[in-house]
Amino acid sequence: MKVKSILFAILGLTSCVTQKVSTTNQDQKYHEDLSSWRPKIENENGAEIQETENSKRVPVEVVPLFAKTKELNLVLDSMDRYNLKQNFIDGYTIQVFNGDREGAMAAKKELTITLPDVPSDLSFNAPTFRVKAGEYLTRIEAEQDYFRIKKIFPNAIVIPQKISIKNY
Repeated sequence: MKVKSILFAILGLTSCVTQKVSTTNQDQKYHEDLSSWRPKIENENGAEIQETENSKRVPVEVVPLFAKTKELNLVLDSMDRYNLKQNFIDGYTIQVFNGDREGAMAAKKELTITLPDVPSDLSFNAPTFRVKAGEYLTRIEAEQDYFRIKKIFPNAIVIPQKISIKNY
């Protein structure tokens, strides 16, 4: 029983913080004086400087002490040279068929006839043949054609693939 009374006493004390009740009308704006919380500024003599509402603050110019511009430019240049050497980027394609040669040829023919606007590719990776459709930079772009292809080829999937930059 003592524990409950102690908890209620603690809760009662913490909830008794004085709060300012605002009885403002629609035309009046809320205003609260926070000057007691502002830091006090003293001049060279130790006298406190009073700020008024009309006093303007002068912006202070910030001078960099530890500039890293040269080092940063070196890193950015090396990244640029590395990116220029890259011939491929990460992208996506739609795998339509994975299996034997006859099935792959039939799938490519059907894909070309039904969706002529989607480029298709037949590749051989021993021991299977794969038919892939389209090259996309993002998965969202790939999924637009994926839903059209899925109606014809229910086993189609979107897979990640390296895409040649020369195509773009």
